[in-house]
Amino acid sequence: MNYAADRCGKPAPIRGKIGNGRTSLKMQTNTMKQNYTRLITLTGLFWFALFSLATAGEIQVNARVNQPNIFAGQPFALTITVEGADEVIPPDLTHLIDFQVKDLGQNPNSSNFQLTINGRQIESKNTIEFSYKLITRKTDTTTIPAVTVVADGKPYTTKPIAITIKQPEENEYFKLEVRLSKPSAYVGEPLLMTTTWLIGQKARGGGFNLPVLSDNRFKTSVRNDLLPRDQKQLIRIELAGEVILAKQHQKRVGNQDFTAITFFHTLIPQTAGELTLPQGTIAVDALSGYQTAGGGRNRDPFAIWGSRQREIYNTIVVPANPVSLTVLPLPQHDVPPSFNGLVGHYSIKASAEPLTVNVGDPITLQLEIGGEAATSVTMPSLFFDRFKISNDPVKQRATDDAITFTTTIRARDEEVTEIPGIPLSFFNVESGQYETVHTTPIPITVRATRIITADDALGGSIAPEVQESEPGAEVHRGIRYNYSDIQEPLSPGTNKILLWVGLFLPVALFVLVMLLKRDIDTGSKEAKQRKKQAMRQLKKALARKEDPFPAWLTFLGNELNRPPQTITVQDVLPRLRNQPELAKTVQHIFQTGEALTYGGASQPLEPQTILAAAHHLHQVL
Repeated sequence: MNYAADRCGKPAPIRGKIGNGRTSLKMQTNTMKQNYTRLITLTGLFWFALFSLATAGEIQVNARVNQPNIFAGQPFALTITVEGADEVIPPDLTHLIDFQVKDLGQNPNSSNFQLTINGRQIESKNTIEFSYKLITRKTDTTTIPAVTVVADGKPYTTKPIAITIKQPEENEYFKLEVRLSKPSAYVGEPLLMTTTWLIGQKARGGGFNLPVLSDNRFKTSVRNDLLPRDQKQLIRIELAGEVILAKQHQKRVGNQDFTAITFFHTLIPQTAGELTLPQGTIAVDALSGYQTAGGGRNRDPFAIWGSRQREIYNTIVVPANPVSLTVLPLPQHDVPPSFNGLVGHYSIKASAEPLTVNVGDPITLQLEIGGEAATSVTMPSLFFDRFKISNDPVKQRATDDAITFTTTIRARDEEVTEIPGIPLSFFNVESGQYETVHTTPIPITVRATRIITADDALGGSIAPEVQESEPGAEVHRGIRYNYSDIQEPLSPGTNKILLWVGLFLPVALFVLVMLLKRDIDTGSKEAKQRKKQAMRQLKKALARKEDPFPAWLTFLGNELNRPPQTITVQDVLPRLRNQPELAKTVQHIFQTGEALTYGGASQPLEPQTILAAAHHLHQVL
């Protein structure tokens, strides 16, 4: 029982019903909560207004990465944000020599948030983001240098970003093998480089980093001719910013069976000496254990029979085996004049058409060069004194083991009887000597032609000169003969051309405008379509019991129309200034998801939380 004090200091029973007292207390509590919420909201708006007033008219440029701790060879995202500028020139990142940089594109955003204080309207600033994927070239890098951005005609510099590089570690379940066809070679000699990724445990994705592909000491090119013809055995992988083909097969190493991913390159050393290939790496999300519904973690999926299990993945980076190569210099004696650095064994043949021409008529000349590294061969020089060679770019077409060049030549006179043999010189590794092969001369027939005059070009005919009239003789040349300032009328053909131009030019302009509008509308429709399907794709991914965090990032990528791997929590929170509870949930999802992905935390990320937050975000965004 509750009591109150009477005038004499003695407790007295409270009058009235207990239920009404409780209701009154609850109403007071709700009123206090409402007032507190209003106070918090007004305080936030007040500080936002002060900040906006203080920074009004200022341009802010910032840079950030999606993770501070990075494995050597592991890709990570760099985002450069420019706020408050109308015109921004994309930054130049060529000075980031310690990183391999891939441009992921530009993402302009215009915010509609407005606030009016004392009659002055304040709105959030326009934001432009530049996204890049970086891979470290060196293992001792600790800083991403400052980047300069030109915004509204003025340069702005970001702050350097400190990063921590973790070293790759050997792993019994994952290996990266790089093999060369020979341990020694001559400068310019093509070698076969075989790269194999061995997978002995369940994993997701794989990010290759082969610095040798960008090493100036070597030339490299992809070799697809060694892959199987069966498309079912081929997969697509991303390597050095491009998508290439690789074969998937089984391989046994020691007593362990692996799934292997193999692809091939031609590698040509450009300098002599004892060379060591820069070490490659493979970054992979490897299965590290399982998590029960209660939060416990166990590597055995059957440890708790019947309970829900969730797979836990950790990112690991595995180094490739070290590879050394002895490169010998080419001999300096008996070098042919036409030698341009080819090493190996090559063949050359030529064809031409037509073979019967007039002087000056075009002749199509094709040269086909075959050899192990023929795809890296350049067009041989043509030293033809009696032919004129076209200045147009040479067309080329490469196959598995040959390359064909096509150009145009013209005979200068009718005494030309053949297209002479074309030399191709190379250093033969097997014989240790320079060799020169020639194409077979091609007989042709060249006919003499009369030189075309200006009168011919205008359609006139060769005729005897017209004799001058005698004085007083009647000349039937018409009245216009006496008016030298009157020009010749346009020919009927010219009139027709002008008529057709006048008719079709407006139509062509209209079609061009409609095509441009269609391209713009298509891009807008695609973005709306991705946003429309974002929730549906997220639900499907969670229903398949995939990792919720990548599915969450993919959802945000569809909503924001930008690459999912570049999105961080700072890309979402500024849009939720009026949604504090939703912002708190979003921040929790990012913190938990990143901890699970990179730190191996055991706290689960429930799909229900993802779906609820995504549903609200879909309405807000």
